[in-house]
Amino acid sequence: LLASPDAPSLLASPDAPPSPPTPSGASLYPASLPTITVVGSLNADTTLPLPGRLPSLGETVVTDPDLPPHPICTGGKGCNQAIACRRMLDAGGSGGGGVRFVCCADVDDAATDALRRDPAGLGGIDGATTYVPSDRGTGRGYVLLSAPTGEVLGAVVVPGANGHWPADSVDPDAWVAGSDAVLLQCEVPDRVNAAVARACAARGIACHLDLGGEERAVSPALLRDCAVVSCNASELERATG
Repeated sequence: LLASPDAPSLLASPDAPPSPPTPSGASLYPASLPTITVVGSLNADTTLPLPGRLPSLGETVVTDPDLPPHPICTGGKGCNQAIACRRMLDAGGSGGGGVRFVCCADVDDAATDALRRDPAGLGGIDGATTYVPSDRGTGRGYVLLSAPTGEVLGAVVVPGANGHWPADSVDPDAWVAGSDAVLLQCEVPDRVNAAVARACAARGIACHLDLGGEERAVSPALLRDCAVVSCNASELERATG
């Protein structure tokens, strides 16, 4: 699903080349390893091993006492994207490039502190992370796992700071400056994504939007300012009606 300021439709023909908002003569991707900025969600995730099923209405279910407690781990679509990009660039060898992550979190939250000490998670990109301060508490994710089968039964997300970016702390021009590409998702307020995408379009920076996350309407202006929009079938239906 491709969108640009000049595109009359949300859907691009499979035979048509993409038309991202890049300056005349510029390539969508640089020849060397890029600098990627991810603006999005951060969650402290906890996995709960259940006895093979979800509780029924009014029922209390006890997690498997024979399994060790699951530590808090890094989650949130935004942070997951940033970590994946960091690993991808690391695998590309030495050739420049870098990853920056912008999130909204309670830096005094004990869960945030635990995530920042996790080298395989947030700790691996902590030095390149901008924390927009919030007193709403860092987002939480609870993964409900079937202990007998390992199947994920469902999940519950508590947005916390992810859903309450202070308006006076949103600085998209500073966040995207020097970026070759910017990644967004739908786990932060639409106004934040729209402001970042608008800043990218004004500077000819390729902005990528993942429609995964909260099920909500996406503004046409946001779609127009993005070079690439990725989605599954249900997300595509929601975006196009």
